[in-house]
Amino acid sequence: MTRPIARNAALLGVSALFVTLLSGTTSPLRPWFGGDSAMFRLIGTAMAQGQTLYVDIWDHKGPGLFVIQWLAQVLVPGRIGIFILQILFLYATLALLYAMTRRMTGAVGAWTVIAASIAFLAPAYEHGNLSEEYSLPFIALAMFVLTREWMTQREARLWWFAAAGAAFGYVVFIRINNALPIFGMFLAFFVWTLVRRRRLWAPLLASLAGFVVVCGAFLLGFAIVGALDEMIDGTFLFSAAYRGNEVITLDRIFVNGFVYLAIIGIFAPLVGGFVDAQFRKRGRFLLLGWILAASTAGALLLSTTGYFHYLQVAVPGVALGVALALQPVTGRLRLHVLAAALIVAVALVWTMSGREAAAQVRANEPAYTADVEDILAGVPESEHQGVYGWNLDARFFLNAGTLPVQRYFTMQEWWGSNDPRVLDESLGFVEEERPEWIVATSVGDERMQAILARDYAEVARNDRFVLYESTGR
Repeated sequence: MTRPIARNAALLGVSALFVTLLSGTTSPLRPWFGGDSAMFRLIGTAMAQGQTLYVDIWDHKGPGLFVIQWLAQVLVPGRIGIFILQILFLYATLALLYAMTRRMTGAVGAWTVIAASIAFLAPAYEHGNLSEEYSLPFIALAMFVLTREWMTQREARLWWFAAAGAAFGYVVFIRINNALPIFGMFLAFFVWTLVRRRRLWAPLLASLAGFVVVCGAFLLGFAIVGALDEMIDGTFLFSAAYRGNEVITLDRIFVNGFVYLAIIGIFAPLVGGFVDAQFRKRGRFLLLGWILAASTAGALLLSTTGYFHYLQVAVPGVALGVALALQPVTGRLRLHVLAAALIVAVALVWTMSGREAAAQVRANEPAYTADVEDILAGVPESEHQGVYGWNLDARFFLNAGTLPVQRYFTMQEWWGSNDPRVLDESLGFVEEERPEWIVATSVGDERMQAILARDYAEVARNDRFVLYESTGR
């Protein structure tokens, strides 16, 4: 077996083991549905069965994420298709980070970077199948391209810049905050290009071309199916309202430890830039460190509520910082640093694997499944597909084996607190379409309470759900 094959086999094995241990919502090891992961999987299933994103089924993430979820369901329905794609996406991330950092610090140093990246990613993974992990290969690709000339002293080919621009565009249409580190990388590269009077227009135009092609493909595709306005609203406008309603609280991010990992993610590339400036006597990576620190801070702190999965977008910056900081380390000392990094990575993965098992137990999904089956026992099986859910979560539909009958299918009152149009449309659907059956967890909205009191009768209740049947009036 040649070294490249062995190296890639090792990276693929690391990726498979990591996802198996830490992606509880998709791994066959100890599966549970989770929250956002279940929602994304449900939307991918609906798309695979012909529903139009944002028109028939909706969420406030970009279509780039749901293309991946759709592909997973086409590949292998259920959890396994997603599980396979997660492994491949993580492998692509690690392979790009290895290729980039090997130029800086050699093979031993590059493996140290991989260990450090895994160590940082483990506490940020949060049960798997979230938007950030699918953004990582694109962020790593942009970093690989934009640092290539700095390390090799050879100008990168224009199609590489087009690929980096395309990666930027794709992440914008996954979640725009996730794209901020790529924006920082481009800014640093072209500032350096101007200062050093290197070729500017060709790589800039190539990058813009890649960006425009990807963004244009999404815009044109949704325009063709008549869903452009809905896509823009779900991807960008609603998310802006959501960010405005979910403000950062210092007590939360300090208590749960988010801020400490964020500090590492923000300052790692800057510290690496300082080391590089001191050791190599060059300023390019220090410039990148400053700008990447600022853009990563924006990605992590501007709209966060302390959700750890937001931290994943800092992984390429951590990898870069570690690689730069390792440059002065030589000889056998590098092996000691690698050993230390491996110990930390294994300890964190093992710890987070245990927490994943505990999360599965806390979710108590057998009880949830039993409650779903119990409440649906009052509905003729032929009518299960027509049940309308109020304030449910996506797990209900995955357990029931059904798809939502209206695009706002979960947590309508919470979504409505961010955008009243969501609640208005949901209530309008109930009043106009008068679904025969409604399953609700709670009903806090006064208008919905009035509709249920006037047009529905409660026919069943358990610890989690209430079933209403239309009175036909």
